[in-house]
Amino acid sequence: MRDELLLRIHCISLTGILSRHRIRNRISQKVLRRLVRRKNLSLHLLAEDGKRSFEGDMENVVALAAEVCPSDERNGPNRDILGLQKLLFGCPNLKSFSLGITGGYGGCVVYRHIYDRVDAFQFSGDETFPPLEELSLSGYRLREDEWEHWQELLQWSKLRSLTLGPRWQADFLELAEGYATSLQNLTVEVYTDADERAVCPQLEEFLESFSSLESLTVKGYVVPLTPVSYHPGLKHLCLHSFTRGSSEKPRHAYSVKKLQKLDNICPLLETLELDLNRDGEWVSMIANFHWWKSKADKDAIIARGISQNSCDGV
Repeated sequence: MRDELLLRIHCISLTGILSRHRIRNRISQKVLRRLVRRKNLSLHLLAEDGKRSFEGDMENVVALAAEVCPSDERNGPNRDILGLQKLLFGCPNLKSFSLGITGGYGGCVVYRHIYDRVDAFQFSGDETFPPLEELSLSGYRLREDEWEHWQELLQWSKLRSLTLGPRWQADFLELAEGYATSLQNLTVEVYTDADERAVCPQLEEFLESFSSLESLTVKGYVVPLTPVSYHPGLKHLCLHSFTRGSSEKPRHAYSVKKLQKLDNICPLLETLELDLNRDGEWVSMIANFHWWKSKADKDAIIARGISQNSCDGV
């Protein structure tokens, strides 16, 4: 009954002028089969989990988002990641792909797997990546034998937006270095402290490998301004560090002197989001430079939000 109702709702909405439809709840195979037949529809599947089996290509699916838990063995051997892989390569016109790996967080109890765990794609070399423009990965641990397939098969020249994290994904930055050279938007959450990593050299080296970014968001790691300077076309910059678990570990911030160099580094900058230490209290600042044309105006905005003596330089 629920599927029939969903199908009627979808069909009614598609009889009008709508050409794009987002599905945020999992739907049955019956409903999906009816929807993929509509060639004039751009379909967004945003609640996948790798359990769906679908034969043939789904040419009108343009966005696919999934959360997969490879460690769930309640129903026997878990092959959900392979099911998602088949779904991914069965959408030849896919523009946006998002994958988040859940489960396996560890803790005091060591979990022993009953079956062989499959937590990564298994490439044959014959796959054809769809022309992705947006890619988002969180917690997907790349196997060494995958690197070549991602590097050679992904259509990097079409990729415009890359989002990594919040679960550790810095290894993909190393993989993409020298390949993802046309990105306009990059968002990275690294949680270096939680992963007992003090630095993230992959991020800095990746930023220095190309120069096309217009938007950069980095959360969890204070990236130096030198790698940022490789992207003079930046219009939006967000640099946000997290409060560390131990008070003994200092939380870094940018000095006024370095912030005031941003006008030279990124002359097109319109919005700036930062963490600031104002008189010993941590605050967030969002500065909109869109209406401020001169360097003096921008420096004044920064100076009002931060004092020279209250920041640890980075």
